[in-house]
Amino acid sequence: MVNLVTVPGRELMKVGRYDLSTGPFEVTPERIQDTIKAHEAGVLRKPVVRLGHNDARFSGDPAVGWVDNVRASEDGTTLYGDLVGVPQWLADIMPSAYPSLSIEGMYDYTAPDGSEHPFILTGLALLGATAPGIDSLQSVQDVAKLYGVDDVAVAAAVGQIGGTAVKFTVEASTYRDRTSAKEPWGDVDYADPGYLDENDQPAEPGHGVKRYPLNDRDHVKSAWDFINQKKNAKLYTAEQLAHVKGAIESAAKKFGIQIEAAAASEEKGSIVALPEKLAAALGIDASADEDAISAAWDAHVAAAEQAKSELVAASAPPEGVVQLDKSQYDDLIVKAEAGQRAEARQIAEDRERTVMAAIKDGRISPASKADWIKALEVDPGGHNKTALASLKPGLIPVSELGHNRPDDEAEPADRGLESVHDRVMASLGLSTKKGVN
Repeated sequence: MVNLVTVPGRELMKVGRYDLSTGPFEVTPERIQDTIKAHEAGVLRKPVVRLGHNDARFSGDPAVGWVDNVRASEDGTTLYGDLVGVPQWLADIMPSAYPSLSIEGMYDYTAPDGSEHPFILTGLALLGATAPGIDSLQSVQDVAKLYGVDDVAVAAAVGQIGGTAVKFTVEASTYRDRTSAKEPWGDVDYADPGYLDENDQPAEPGHGVKRYPLNDRDHVKSAWDFINQKKNAKLYTAEQLAHVKGAIESAAKKFGIQIEAAAASEEKGSIVALPEKLAAALGIDASADEDAISAAWDAHVAAAEQAKSELVAASAPPEGVVQLDKSQYDDLIVKAEAGQRAEARQIAEDRERTVMAAIKDGRISPASKADWIKALEVDPGGHNKTALASLKPGLIPVSELGHNRPDDEAEPADRGLESVHDRVMASLGLSTKKGVN
């Protein structure tokens, strides 16, 4: 499958007078607007892009894209268009192998529907001195088949009713110029002062190719578009790329152009140079493309997640230990303290009942109650409780001596006197019963 991309902002026509083999041809702002209107109306199929060099491998001028998004510069003096559906390999070599292009069009054209058009764009040929570095023609022919375009069909469509054909060349691209060239831009400022040579390799100072002219609004806009493409940005070091972008941004400010942070192109290129520290943290070069940045970031996120998992595992409590949040802990403490108080009351009541039962059974005296409660408190359920239980009932009298009445029988009011009388009589050997002696 051929990888197709878009090459934005190629200059197609510029206001001026051109001496062609077919005679003089003049491009005016009006003619530029006529071209745009005809393109937007869809009078013909979108102009096909072809290779214009002489090479037997490419006989028949196979299609390698089409022209779309035709538009004028802000001052109306230049016609721009995007080259859409261009093979990746061709887009990569286009700045050096195909710096110029040839426009094909018709003026005074009458369409089949009767509409008249002062000028209509019908095709575009890329001009270069050498053939593109590809292994086979098939990759180009695949694209032609994909578009469903052949030259006969295009020619037939153009000539259905009438018009005068014209072809002229637009020399050099707006985004690249040689250091020694005086035309078309002359001695102007460039965003790239010559960091690279003709083969896009690092150049010695003063021997490089100047790129991205900044002499007008349209060149500044075009420069910004191109420097934010993967294939162009990756040629520079991070420091060089920052300089080029900074120069373009300064020029944009000068011309009052609002430029936004560039989005990645269809080629998924790097949109900005990464700060050195961030690039170092990710383990990549600052000028890395979007794919490399994305892969490095994914690896960084995965490593962070792994570290997080390890940290969680390391901070987990030992087996059998349960972790609680503060609210749960506080609630548990309150309930535990309440339970302890209830248990303490119950134990105190049990000690009280045990000691009182021993007093009632005559095992201990009432006077020793407090001592026994203290003893049971100090040694709950231990020796003291066993000792108390082992005492025999009745060791301590639980009723007055000489008492011969049932416990449930009421005692007379003079019971105390009778008791004294009985003890005295008994000591004398006399009967205690009244009236017997």
